[in-house]
Amino acid sequence: MNFKGLNAKLVAAFLLIGAVPVMVAMTISISKSEEALKKSSLSQLVAIREAKGFQIEQLFSTMEKQVVTLSSNDFVVEAAKNFSKTFYNYKTDATEQQINEKLLDFYENQFASTYRESNEVMKTSAKSVLDQLSPLEKQLQFDYIANNPNPLGEKHELLSGGPQEWSNHHKKYHPTFKKYLEEFGYYDIFIVEPQSGHIIYSVFKELDFATSLKTGPYKDTNFAKAFNMAAKSRNADDVFVVDLEKYYPSYEAPAGFLSSPIFDNDQLVGVLIFQLPVAKIDEIMTSGKNWRQVGYGESGETYLVGSDYKMRSLSRFLVEDQPGYRQMVTELGMSSETMNYILNKETTTISQVVETAGTKKALAGNIDAEVFDDYRGVSVYSAYRPLNIEGLNWVIMSEIDEAEAQEAVLALQKSLLVELGLAIFIIFGFALVASRRISGPLQALANNLGAAAIDISKSSTDLAD
Repeated sequence: MNFKGLNAKLVAAFLLIGAVPVMVAMTISISKSEEALKKSSLSQLVAIREAKGFQIEQLFSTMEKQVVTLSSNDFVVEAAKNFSKTFYNYKTDATEQQINEKLLDFYENQFASTYRESNEVMKTSAKSVLDQLSPLEKQLQFDYIANNPNPLGEKHELLSGGPQEWSNHHKKYHPTFKKYLEEFGYYDIFIVEPQSGHIIYSVFKELDFATSLKTGPYKDTNFAKAFNMAAKSRNADDVFVVDLEKYYPSYEAPAGFLSSPIFDNDQLVGVLIFQLPVAKIDEIMTSGKNWRQVGYGESGETYLVGSDYKMRSLSRFLVEDQPGYRQMVTELGMSSETMNYILNKETTTISQVVETAGTKKALAGNIDAEVFDDYRGVSVYSAYRPLNIEGLNWVIMSEIDEAEAQEAVLALQKSLLVELGLAIFIIFGFALVASRRISGPLQALANNLGAAAIDISKSSTDLAD
């Protein structure tokens, strides 16, 4: 009898009996753990989505309360009335030639130079904008912008531009508005005369100051839209939010506005407008650009998207790897104009398109968490939902690369494979020892029987002889 074959068969049988159940158990364990880790990752993204979504909703809720509260404040009502009464009587000491020369120099050199630093092409010439201003508007811009001794970006430091009555009011009210702006982080605060649409007061003093939002160069902007909505209101508690768009006076940076009517009893005396603090929105969404420190890993990010499928906040990948971002969007077919705007402004807001399965569902009103390709063409775990902000159709997306999210699963798989190998080795050793213990006695018995058979045969032969 071939006991070596029996030995091999016994080893194989033991391996089959021992290893197969272990392999099946481990396969089930990997499958279940993969699903559990996926659910855990999506749950974490949902938690982040809700936390950030709540922060953004609270930010807008706070801003809405601020603009309504401020617009009904007696100080603001008084300011609106006094600025309005004296605005149209404003006269500077400079001659018309001095005004035109100084303003032209400011528009074509200081403003245009700064504009070109962050924009590839100047679509609207500075002079063409200046030519649309009335003599009154030019006088105010001369005293408070062009002839203002403070450098560009610090024109709001001027307290008074002359002895005029309007300037006296500016000296009285400006410090309070300036402090309010700095305290709450707004880009600018305006008071607009409701009938003519003239910006009769501005903290920051950009090129829109003193112009008319009804007839002037910015009458077709989202700023004018915010004004017109509030000017038509008959309710002092009304607030209107207008979405972000490129804004020429702010060098084409993204700008959005909050507006509320100013009433003196039942009389509309002005419109109060805040220019949204875009930087504060980014600060919330990016956690101060500290993605790794707050637990987003290497690829996690949370961002906002508007109804036009364009971002309303900053992309992590632009901040952390600008060359890599540039290569990625180039390969995806982004136009050079859009890419240059993003790189020059260092923001993806109102430029980076995110038309994914998730944004489509979120903008349709759905709330969910699932896996799909993001705006980079990379598969991500994503949790999304619409934001509850009156006047804005924005959604929030909280995402992490699927590959990074599955790293824990891959680590578990490697660990289980090592354990499986070890288990098979142990089973093989056991099978080898057990097979020898079984086949050894059988072989000895066979040998003894064989020897006995030989003896009997020999004895039989001897008797026959």
